[in-house]
Amino acid sequence: MWSFLLPVHLRLPLSVALALPCAVFATGGCGASEAESTSGAGASESPAGSDAAQSPAPPSGGANGDFAGSSDAGRSGAAAPPPEVEVEGVYDTPAATGTVIWSANAVSGRVTAIGAATLERVSVSAGNGPGNMVAIPGAGDTVAVLNDLSNDATILRYLNGRITTETVKTAETANAWAVSRTGVFAIAWTDAAKRPGAVLTQGFQELDVVSVASPARGTRLAVGYRPFSVLFNSVGTRAVVASRDGLTMIECVAGIVPRVIRHVPITRIDPSGIAVPYEFTLTPDGLFAVLRVSGAASFDIVNLTDSSKRTVTVGGVISDLDLSADGTTVYAVVGRPTVAASSPDAGADAAVDGAIDAGTLRVSAFYTFPVSAPDGTLATRTDLPLADMASTSVSADGTMAVFYTNGIDMGRVVIMSLQAPTTFRVVDTYAPVLAVFPTPNGEYALALHKPTRALTVSDPIGAFSLVPLKTELPSRIVATPGKVSAVATSPTSDRFVVLERSDERSAFAMHVAEVPALTARRYELASPPTSVGLVPSVQRAFASQVHPQGRMSLVDFGTGLLHTLTGFELGAR
Repeated sequence: MWSFLLPVHLRLPLSVALALPCAVFATGGCGASEAESTSGAGASESPAGSDAAQSPAPPSGGANGDFAGSSDAGRSGAAAPPPEVEVEGVYDTPAATGTVIWSANAVSGRVTAIGAATLERVSVSAGNGPGNMVAIPGAGDTVAVLNDLSNDATILRYLNGRITTETVKTAETANAWAVSRTGVFAIAWTDAAKRPGAVLTQGFQELDVVSVASPARGTRLAVGYRPFSVLFNSVGTRAVVASRDGLTMIECVAGIVPRVIRHVPITRIDPSGIAVPYEFTLTPDGLFAVLRVSGAASFDIVNLTDSSKRTVTVGGVISDLDLSADGTTVYAVVGRPTVAASSPDAGADAAVDGAIDAGTLRVSAFYTFPVSAPDGTLATRTDLPLADMASTSVSADGTMAVFYTNGIDMGRVVIMSLQAPTTFRVVDTYAPVLAVFPTPNGEYALALHKPTRALTVSDPIGAFSLVPLKTELPSRIVATPGKVSAVATSPTSDRFVVLERSDERSAFAMHVAEVPALTARRYELASPPTSVGLVPSVQRAFASQVHPQGRMSLVDFGTGLLHTLTGFELGAR
């Protein structure tokens, strides 16, 4: 993880925290993990015991690996396709800070710091069962790790070849972190989605606000029933905890004991009278929250200062709702527009729906809405030139949007310029898309593809594509022997690192892809990788792997050589 955090793309899925995105950039390191998210960034609640917190299992394609570029599922009368999957939120970052990559061994209780440039290793004892580790921004080479078996957290600092540690107590069920961008505070909390089988009386309402500066100290607070997201504002002075009871605000000011300052009840009831989980994200200033319920044709903007709420209705069920990185604009995608009589833009939507019913027009709709718009403002609708586009990724600079679907198998994406004049381009990717990751500058994107079924054991089953966004060039698809499942993006917008892993095929690799050259090099790994990432300050990529004594492989961008460290904990000082 980077030493401070900013989102890799402008739009932030509501299942990805604004404060702690899955792909980030700064002067330190970046990574993506195949494991469940541990950043505390998940925003949509998953019922206890469900598989919603796990990596999605996308449907395979046809036996011959070919896929239709479109689908009839969007036509009037056709069965509704599966819902879109927020894949970006699944990919988490490993603990990398500045020039150091951190690795925890839950069995030995030790944590190792590996110098990404020197390959020097230093190892110390942390707590009992260290596991969930997070980088602390702005604090040099510092991480925090939750010790699952001793109910505490250890703050580790690396300086001049040595590691110092401090320990603070945490709630015994704590399994997730949220960290302010300033690195002054970190919150250890319990994500119920990671506690399958929890009984109703387990509310997981205690969390610990940790002041990171030495001497580290924690403050225990109580929040709403079963929190599912914890987000900080950009300056790190306020945290907002979303739970089934609503939004709880915590004041986090250096030199002052953290405290709960406000609670905004959020009650969404379905026709059966059951409380409906909602998705939530926060504007960078911490003043507004954006909420929606799955299957709704509207979203809410909640003013956290006075608890007022405004509801914005669009012309159909929202399939993807996101917030711009600067927090000024809400983006909503309606994959299959429908219209109710009360819709504020019923006239325009009715005309489109009539054309869809007649089979003469098939579109998806993209809505934008200013967060601070005056009362009476309607969301601006833009029709896309292709149907079934139910998800979007927007570049961090706000110039380009890429629309796609993973609810059905489709091998095309729509590229839209968000700068006037609005332009569209449909690009063939030739294989069904799972997720899209634009570069921060909006010049390129990497698309992960769903795995395919192979005809022979030698056929590739995975793939990713490099897609030019601002130039009318074709995409370049890269086939992989195993499934691809994680992406890390360079802050300089010139590289992607992709994880490949298929245990059944013993296909283990990381790929370093470069743009604008659209080249990709595969580095075979000796054991299953768990995460990949970048350390831009030393121009290296890395992959951590499953090994009883620890294994890390690093690629030097200058030489193209792969260096593998095995048993690095045993060889550490």
